[in-house]
Amino acid sequence: MFNFLKFSLLSCCFYFFLITNSFSHPHMWIDLITKVKLDDNGLVTAIKQKWVFGEFFSASLIDDIIKNKNGINIGLKEEISKILVNLEEYDYFTIINVNSEKSNIGKVKKFNTGIEDTRIWIEFDVPLIKPVDIKLNTLTYSIFDPTYYIEMLHLEGAKINFIGNKSNNCSANIILPNPTEEAIILSKSASLDMTPDKSIGKLFAEVISISCQK
Repeated sequence: MFNFLKFSLLSCCFYFFLITNSFSHPHMWIDLITKVKLDDNGLVTAIKQKWVFGEFFSASLIDDIIKNKNGINIGLKEEISKILVNLEEYDYFTIINVNSEKSNIGKVKKFNTGIEDTRIWIEFDVPLIKPVDIKLNTLTYSIFDPTYYIEMLHLEGAKINFIGNKSNNCSANIILPNPTEEAIILSKSASLDMTPDKSIGKLFAEVISISCQK
């Protein structure tokens, strides 16, 4: 887990522990909305993502940004920019596989952010270094915190939309996580906070499978 976000979480997590007396993972929740971007040739160029942070983290961050002397909007952009810089090392928690092999991800160049119903959201594109022809290749992606400190899932009943002129024959399927009983027990271990396990997050991650007809 990257340091900046983890330190930002401490205050809201402490409050969460006080009211729930629970130390099991996850400690934070993010609702996902994703779209697949296609170019004029029908190649996948990026995964557009919108993250909607949970109430506790949003409240904690809002408490910080309202103190910014340049205003809340500038403060929010500055804090989100720091988070994204730290996320770059972790590929923005995004794993894209082409024919079961991990694909290289580029740098997020711009983002939008705001506050909606007391919850902070950010929207950005995670680009593929090499665009993918999904009529000839199998593409899947997952978005998750490897340590499962954060649970990241699409809203129930969500659909993955496509952006582009040649998406009429494309479809996406969200494969829900199906962790074993052993994984669930492990996720409840308080020791994970002291010794993070970077293998646990994928056990609770969705897999989005993309396909297009020729």
